[in-house]
Amino acid sequence: MKFISSAQATVALHVSADDVRPTQGILTRDLIAVVGDHYQFSVRPELPPGFPPQALPILGFQSGVYIKDGSQHPIMSLNITPAGTSITAFDSEACDMILDDYVTLLDETLHYRTKDAPQRRSYQSNIVVEFDPSLEQIISGFSVIEKILNQEIDRKDYPFKTKRIAFGYGDPVQTNIFMQRPLEAMDRGDFQIERRAQEPYERNRYFCTAPVRTSEHVRLLESIDLALRNRS
Repeated sequence: MKFISSAQATVALHVSADDVRPTQGILTRDLIAVVGDHYQFSVRPELPPGFPPQALPILGFQSGVYIKDGSQHPIMSLNITPAGTSITAFDSEACDMILDDYVTLLDETLHYRTKDAPQRRSYQSNIVVEFDPSLEQIISGFSVIEKILNQEIDRKDYPFKTKRIAFGYGDPVQTNIFMQRPLEAMDRGDFQIERRAQEPYERNRYFCTAPVRTSEHVRLLESIDLALRNRS
């Protein structure tokens, strides 16, 4: 297996709003201003006049940047919910670095109490890899299924190939391009391997998703590749 690149990663900080909220309270407009300005988000939540802040359960920010030691780290999204905060960036290492800064920012600027509160982090990472040979060649059963389908269904111009493998529990979690998966669902995200869109099949390039850090994701795929080869 060859690692090509990280597509994106998300880290979720799970905390109770009761444990971290400033004891003197906080105005939603101040939270939006501090986070939006600090990370230079181009898309920020907007509170219409007369609109109660509690009616907006998720404060979503998009297209920002974290600057450290002269280096820029793009932030795809930052979502604040009553159950915690999620940050999506290039890889898990960047996510953790940005989240550490975010916690410090809120604690020191707005008097949040996150550092001393019970908390945990969960992860999702998306990476692009290449398998050589392809998965269906390594896993013989897949090749058998492909052969049967192509013999029984007349579709010569569009032959059946293995496109996606997924492991998980429960119903799939629905997401879209504007909002990452709910914090409560991060821990049960599926482990998926699927063909990379708009890439020719002969490249054996795959888009992979896993509920772990980016580096751990690469290690897991390498372990799977090695185990499959040893069985073939």
